[in-house]
Amino acid sequence: MDATQKKNADFKVSLSAETTFTTPHAIKFHSYHIELHSLFGHLDFVVELNKASTQSHRSLGLSFVRDIATGTYPADGSGNQFAQFIYMVYHGRPDDSGFTQYTATRGTVNIEVSRTGNLEHFTLQYDVTAESADGHSIPIKGESEIYAKFHQ
Repeated sequence: MDATQKKNADFKVSLSAETTFTTPHAIKFHSYHIELHSLFGHLDFVVELNKASTQSHRSLGLSFVRDIATGTYPADGSGNQFAQFIYMVYHGRPDDSGFTQYTATRGTVNIEVSRTGNLEHFTLQYDVTAESADGHSIPIKGESEIYAKFHQ
């Protein structure tokens, strides 16, 4: 590994976020919990609600290219800038091994981006239809506001 690769691998980030959205047959999803699972090429954010509860744990995965510009993107990832929108509902197992995954098949994600130095601010508004592997579709409408400060 050369010095450049090592420097990139040691990237650190501070996050602050708020996410609110609605789905049928569930209380409004409102979370301040966020994690960044990837820094290289894509920003892969995971927003979780009730992570400590096996009976009510839900999560939202948002993935987009690191240098995304303000704009409206297809939620299904076909625009190559916004890559993925995934909603997960967990089914009461202590190890989170039982879940239903819904992936966006229709709709849009509007992203407003501002960057100042090493601080990036993303406001996402989405109105999507997500589908599970067994063909069950649900509407998801809401927004996420994310602040990411990258430290070297």
